[in-house]
Amino acid sequence: MTLLGRPREKLLEIAFDDLEKATGKQALDAKLIGDILHIAHTVIREMGLDGDVTARELYQALRVHEDILSKDTAYVGLVIGGEVVSFHPDDLALDTAESRRFEARSLDGFRRSLAEQIVIRYREWAAHPELLAPITKYIQMEKETKQ
Repeated sequence: MTLLGRPREKLLEIAFDDLEKATGKQALDAKLIGDILHIAHTVIREMGLDGDVTARELYQALRVHEDILSKDTAYVGLVIGGEVVSFHPDDLALDTAESRRFEARSLDGFRRSLAEQIVIRYREWAAHPELLAPITKYIQMEKETKQ
């Protein structure tokens, strides 16, 4: 939920609980987090960084090594020190093109890709994936911006 930018959203928590029930409690959320961590740490090692990297250091390294990123990293993001870092190539390309700083980094591509990955994985395991449409639609909704 933190990676999606919706950490305290009770309805999203309920949606995930409903999805787990619909898939026979396969712990797909835990498996997805495991896959995200595996891919993220593989990229971190490929860049020559250690596991004690800060969010800002990781972000800067990813901008320098954008060529490591691909559609396989699009749904990958890490929370380090309370800050989310996107491994989505489009987010980093946009940040570079617009000369964005860490504080203004893009997370939109990553969050959309993560929501899509969640939906794909749950639909694959559901006995009746067509019944999941209202739940998965809610997960894919963009976080409402507060004015």
